[in-house]
Amino acid sequence: MSTKIPPLAQVFLCGILGWTATKGFPEFAFVSTASRLLGWSFVSIGSVVLLLSVRSFIIAKTTVNPISIEKVNELVTTGLYRYSRNPMYAGMASLLTGLALALQNPAALISPALFVLSVTYLQILPEERTLEEKFGHSFKAYCKGTRRWF
Repeated sequence: MSTKIPPLAQVFLCGILGWTATKGFPEFAFVSTASRLLGWSFVSIGSVVLLLSVRSFIIAKTTVNPISIEKVNELVTTGLYRYSRNPMYAGMASLLTGLALALQNPAALISPALFVLSVTYLQILPEERTLEEKFGHSFKAYCKGTRRWF
């Protein structure tokens, strides 16, 4: 597989970028209890989605390491994977969205937007090529019936 930047590193880097954007554009800042609460709700939901997604891989006894996707020994299509091909990444995007809302500065929204772009091109597309090679028709059928994102 051609990816070299782990998704967790992408989350971290995008999070730093979002935080830095709030410092670079303080004039956009606002104070809103609703935004803060909504933000922490997104963080909580993203955390649960992420944990449930990892749990599906553990139950299937296959690798959760996105850098070693070629070591996957089973196509996981249960749990949240019935609704999304990438609930782990959706959970990470939800975390970043929540943190951006909690920071109360629209400039921070660069963080989840950049993450979705980077994880799609640097991780998801290479993963899908590998999974199609490994699981062939089963993966194609799964893709046909399951959205990439929620």
